[in-house]
Amino acid sequence: MILEKNTVKDTADERVALYLCEGNPLGEAIEHLIADQACELIGYTGEEAVRLRAEEIVCFTSSGSRVYAWDERRCYTIRLRLYRIEELLSANFIRINQSCLANMRKIERFNVSFSGTMQVHFRGGYRDYVSRRNLRSVKERFGL
Repeated sequence: MILEKNTVKDTADERVALYLCEGNPLGEAIEHLIADQACELIGYTGEEAVRLRAEEIVCFTSSGSRVYAWDERRCYTIRLRLYRIEELLSANFIRINQSCLANMRKIERFNVSFSGTMQVHFRGGYRDYVSRRNLRSVKERFGL
């Protein structure tokens, strides 16, 4: 492996070129990592606006006409619709019900009941349920 580092201070953007075979799992993982790093949203808490990186968000929820982003410590209001956020995010996010997009990397565990419902426990204490409509896709993505 050859690693070159440019020590000259440049104003040009940083670039990475990868040449991989199609369908390469490593390439897909790198693509998702870059997409997560590139996706930033603005969250609001009262009078304060905060830059949020997608990889730090536990989940996005909607209630009424408001959309919220939950991290491990607090909740932020987002001024985008949930479907628009879903379009911007990488494959690390999955819709678990009509009003929740979950970060797959921030899920601690699932509780499955005898009636077939599945509760999702996130880091930071937030909990939500997987809808029957989304149950199959969630099970497939997690290999359950």
